[in-house]
Amino acid sequence: MLRKLLILLLLTLSVSVYGSKNWRKVSQSSYSALTDVFFLNENLGWIAGLSGTILKTIDGGSTWFTPMDTLPVITTMSSIFFANENIGYAGGSSNLLLKTLDGGATWNQVAVEATEGSIYSIYFADENIGWIMNGYQVLYTNDGGDSWSIQLTGVATELRSMDFSSPGHGICVGGKSGVYGLYYTNDGLTWNQAPNPTNIPPVYSRNDLYAVAMADDNVACATGWGSSSAAGLQPSFTLRTSDGGKNWTFVEQAEEDRQYVNMYGMTFMDDLTGIMVGGSVYKGTVAYKTTDGGLTWKEAYLPFGFQGKAISLINDKICIVGSVGGIALSNDAGQTWELITPVINSSLYDIEQLPNGNILAAGFYGNLMISNDAGMNWKSSFIAGNNVCPTVENIYFLDNNIGYAAQRNRVVSKTTDGGLTWTQIMKDTMATAVNNFDVQFINENVGFVVGKLASDISAFYKTVDGGNTWTTQIAALPNELNSLHFFDESSGVVVGNESVLAYTGNGGDTWAVANISDTTGVFDFNEVEFFNSNLGLAAGEILVKSTDAGKSWKYIAINGLPSKIEAVEIVNESNWYVTGSKYLFQTTNSGVTWTNIIDLEVVTASTNYDLFVDTLGYPWLACGSSEIFTVSPEVSVKKTDDNLLNSFVLKNNYPNPFNPSTKIQYSIPKSTEQNVLLKVYDMLGQEVATLVNETQKAGTYEVEFNASKLSSGIYIYTIQNAGLSASRKMLLIK
Repeated sequence: MLRKLLILLLLTLSVSVYGSKNWRKVSQSSYSALTDVFFLNENLGWIAGLSGTILKTIDGGSTWFTPMDTLPVITTMSSIFFANENIGYAGGSSNLLLKTLDGGATWNQVAVEATEGSIYSIYFADENIGWIMNGYQVLYTNDGGDSWSIQLTGVATELRSMDFSSPGHGICVGGKSGVYGLYYTNDGLTWNQAPNPTNIPPVYSRNDLYAVAMADDNVACATGWGSSSAAGLQPSFTLRTSDGGKNWTFVEQAEEDRQYVNMYGMTFMDDLTGIMVGGSVYKGTVAYKTTDGGLTWKEAYLPFGFQGKAISLINDKICIVGSVGGIALSNDAGQTWELITPVINSSLYDIEQLPNGNILAAGFYGNLMISNDAGMNWKSSFIAGNNVCPTVENIYFLDNNIGYAAQRNRVVSKTTDGGLTWTQIMKDTMATAVNNFDVQFINENVGFVVGKLASDISAFYKTVDGGNTWTTQIAALPNELNSLHFFDESSGVVVGNESVLAYTGNGGDTWAVANISDTTGVFDFNEVEFFNSNLGLAAGEILVKSTDAGKSWKYIAINGLPSKIEAVEIVNESNWYVTGSKYLFQTTNSGVTWTNIIDLEVVTASTNYDLFVDTLGYPWLACGSSEIFTVSPEVSVKKTDDNLLNSFVLKNNYPNPFNPSTKIQYSIPKSTEQNVLLKVYDMLGQEVATLVNETQKAGTYEVEFNASKLSSGIYIYTIQNAGLSASRKMLLIK
C-alpha cells in the first residue's frame, strides 16, 4: 500500500503546472564579442569589445573583470592600447576615443576632429606621442591626445589595421573589391602609398585585408580574406614586405598548410616568429605560425570554436580574443592552451541531463556547456576534433561517460569521459550543406545518424562497430531528416521536412512512410520523441501523436500556438511540453488542453531551441546567447568554516521535520579534497535531487534543500567523498 501511495504521489508531482513567478535564468554568456587585446607586461592586460566592453586582468589573463562603473559612450570598441600601467586609450565607432589615467577605472572622451569612421588601431610610443587610424585617416598627437593632426587622408580604400615597429616606422593596410590601401611611414610624419602587390593568384574573388604586423623596421606581413564557399577555395590571403612597406608580394602557402578562412589578427614575437589568427564557423579558431619572418606559415591547432579577432604576445604568453566572447590563453608559447571565458555566447540547440545529475547543453560554434551543481555554475568547452569545430545539433548519452554529438559538416563525435574530451568517429567535410542533425546509439556498437547531404536530400547512417565504419543511405526518403528514435537495433522512426514520417523494422535497410490523420497539407517536423514503445510525439509546424510505434500519426491541435515547435518532451502519458519562439506549452491531459506557462518578463530569449524535464519534474529551456531558464528552485551551497578539519561529518538537517525547506551541513577534511556528491532519495531508493556534485576544499558547508514540489514523507540524504559515505533521514510534513 505504501509503495502504491508513493508512486501516486510521484505521478501527482510530475503533472504539476508551474506558475510564471518561478522562472529564473541560470546561464548566460560571459562577454560580448571581443575585438582587441593588449598586454603591457606578463600580468597587466586589457580587452575591448562590443557594447562598450572593456576588460582588465592583473594576473596574466587567468581572470578578467570590468574595471570601470560606466563609459561616457556605449558603443562598439574596436581597439585598445596602454602607454603604461595608468595611461591608456580605447577606440570605437564614430571616431570615439576614450582615455584613462588610472588603468581603466575611469574613462573620459577625447575630441577627435576627422572623417567619421571606426578607430581600428592605436599606437603610442610614450605618454605623449601617438597615432590613431580610423579607417580613412591617420592622426598624430604629441601631447597625449589633447590635440590631433591629420597625417594621412584621401586613402584608396578603407583601412583596417595599423602597426608600428618603432616610432618612425609604421604601416597601415586595407583592401576591398580589387583596390589596395597599402601605406607606410619611415619617419612617423609622412605617409606614402605602396604599389599593388605582385603575383596575386587569379583564384581570389576578394582582397580584403584585416590585419598587419611588423617584425622589424623592414619586414611586415598583412592578412585577411579566405573562403571555402561556392565561389571556390581561396586560401587565407597573406602579403609580405621586406622593405618597410614600399613593396608587397603575395605569400604562397604550401598546399598542406592552406586554410580557407578569414584571418583577423596578427603579431610578431621577434623578427622571425609571428602568429596570425582568424577562423570560421566550421573550422573554429585558426592560427598560423611563422618562424622565418613570414616567408612560410604553418597551422597551429587550437581546440576552440570561436573566430580569433586579435592577439597579443608577451614573452611566452599568448592571448587570443574573438567572436562570442572567446578568450584563449597560453603561457608556454602556444604549446598548450586554456579557454578562459566561463561561458561563450552561442545558440544552444540541445540540453540533456545525465544520470549523475550533470546537465549538458550544446550548440553553435561547437559550444558544450556543463554544470555539475544543478545549474548554479556552468563552464564552456568545445566539441572539436580533426582541427575543426562545427556546430552541434544534438547530443546523446548512453550513460554518465559515453556520449555522442551530431554536428554540421557531417561530423559525429564521441566522448568517454562525460564530455571532457571528444574524438571524431564520422569524419568532417568542407561541404557546408552536408549536416548531421540527430544521433542515437543503442549500445557502444550500434548507432544511427540522420541529416542531409544537400538541400532537400536525406542522409541516414548506421554503424555496427562503434563508428569505425558507417553504411550510408542517400535520398532514401523524400527530404532531409531532422530527428530519429530507435527502440532497439531494428525498429525505429525518423522525421524530417515536407511531412517525412517513416518507420523501419530492419535497422533502416528499408523504410515505410506513415500517414497523418485528421489534417491535410505538407509540414516540416523538427523532433520526434517516444515515451515508450508505443506513445510518441512528432513536432514541428504541427504536433502529431502516435500510439503504434510510429506506424500512424494523429494531429493534435494546440490553440494559440504562435510559431513552429522546436522541441517536445514527454514526461508521462498525459504530461507533455512543447516549446519554440517565446512559449512553453504544457498539457496534463494528453493534449486535450494546453497552457502557456512561460513568463516572458524572465524568459526574454527570442527562441527556445530545446527543453528537458529534470528528475524532480521541472522544465529547463535552452536558448540563444547561451541562456538557460528553469523553474527548478535554486539550491545554494554556503561554506561556513574555513578551518581545515580532520574528520568527515554529515550533520542532521535542521529543522527536522521541515516544510518546505531545510538545511544540511557537512564537513570535508583536508585529506579528502575530492569530488563531493550529496543526493536525496525517497524511501523507494529513487533519486529525487542532486544537491552537490563538485570538488570542494576542506571546510564546513551548508546547502539548502527545497522540497516544495515533493510530497510528505521520509527522505534520505547521502553524501559521498573520497570513498567515504554517510546517510541520514529527514521528515517532510505538509
